[in-house]
Amino acid sequence: MSELTIVMVGKTGHGKSRLGNCILGRYGQNKAFAYSPLGSSTTKHSMKESARINDIRFHVIDTPGVMDTDAKGDTTLEEISKCRQLCPNGVNAVLLVIPFGQKFTKEEETSIGHLKTLFGDDLFKYGIVIFTHGDKFDEAKEDEQLNHFNQYIDSQPPYFKDVLQKVKQR
Repeated sequence: MSELTIVMVGKTGHGKSRLGNCILGRYGQNKAFAYSPLGSSTTKHSMKESARINDIRFHVIDTPGVMDTDAKGDTTLEEISKCRQLCPNGVNAVLLVIPFGQKFTKEEETSIGHLKTLFGDDLFKYGIVIFTHGDKFDEAKEDEQLNHFNQYIDSQPPYFKDVLQKVKQR
């Protein structure tokens, strides 16, 4: 049986835990990762949950939010770095979780810098940008604020486009 290890990283409230539950197919009372709709941080420690889907064993690692709302920066980065211990066979994907509709600010740039320090070149080598909160895209299309997803990408600052380029538009 094949195995894939996925690490989810991003800021608090961006949807990492919900994404992990979706990947694992675990919802409601059976959810793997707790989350809060209130914007406060629920994930305090890196944790791994696994599921077999078809003939693939998925290991999904949820991490605390970069720039966590409830913790000191160094503590959070230390906790995120512990995720490496949960994947002794390496990582197949690092999901950079970003909510759709949010402007990529200096704070996001700083967060990516912290993650680059923790993961080194693996951040971009295995990185995939995942946009959560897709319902906001649907709303923007209905309100005729956007016609195409690329309009949103084009409206972002150069550093964000640089991140997309470094992950090869994944």
